[in-house]
Amino acid sequence: MHILVTGGLGFVGRATIPLLVERGHSVSVLDQAAGPGPSLPDAELIVGDVRDQDVCMSALAGVDAVLHCAAIHHAHTVSRDPVDVIGVNIGGTINMLTSAQRQGISRFVFLSTAKVYGEPAGLPSGEEDMPRPIESYGLSKALAETYCERFGLDSIVLRPFSVYGPGQDLSTGYVGMTLKATPENGNPLVLPGKSSFVRDFIYIDDMARICAEALEVDSPKHRLLNAGSGMPHTLAQLVEIASGLVGRELPVEYREPHAGTITRTHADTRQLSSTLGFDSFTSLRQGMESTIAWFLDSPGRGEVDR
Repeated sequence: MHILVTGGLGFVGRATIPLLVERGHSVSVLDQAAGPGPSLPDAELIVGDVRDQDVCMSALAGVDAVLHCAAIHHAHTVSRDPVDVIGVNIGGTINMLTSAQRQGISRFVFLSTAKVYGEPAGLPSGEEDMPRPIESYGLSKALAETYCERFGLDSIVLRPFSVYGPGQDLSTGYVGMTLKATPENGNPLVLPGKSSFVRDFIYIDDMARICAEALEVDSPKHRLLNAGSGMPHTLAQLVEIASGLVGRELPVEYREPHAGTITRTHADTRQLSSTLGFDSFTSLRQGMESTIAWFLDSPGRGEVDR
């Protein structure tokens, strides 16, 4: 297949592209490419904005399937520029869906977020649970999901939980905050929330495999799939694992979380298993071992360009 990955210079896109090429697909990437970024030796880079309908139509010419990752997700950007968030996360998705429909493309994989669940009434969160987003990013993705359903394409909506691993952006997420404290340079570990907060962490290689399988699998029109490990951990457990891997205790200070911070996440992965046959996940200890090694060995301590 010829697959277009939007936002392909982002974390999930960068990890998925080599896997798609390995599986024999040709890949094009549509990204704004603002500033320097990682090279894509195995993919064609199309510089453009999903808010531009003409750009979307042109990028989809000759394409068989779409992995739509393009989104604004950083918390500070979401709160500062809500109009841009609506334009990219909702308007950009509508543009891509419209263009895919006009170009006769049926397979459309949309990268949503587990934040659509908001603060869950019960755990684990299942795809049949009513979305109750409590912040702007989750709301924008929940609205975009409804358009994926209404366009009638053979669409799969993936709801990633806490994706982490080598190549991640260190400016967000509990794993990123923990990584910054692993070198012996006195960086304090300050986590917003409580030690009892729960996160379903999913390793980036597992997330990439889920994306690839979603693009290839035969399935009925429109499916919602949680993309989590189904193995939740408390923040205290995350810090304990990181401490064990670096061979010293990481003192941690917990602070009042930002408004809209979700206290617990846990994916029900039964639909993921039955639809994609995916039921083998990297443990948090294994994933953190690779992630810490990448971080400590990276020039600039793993700071990424995007």
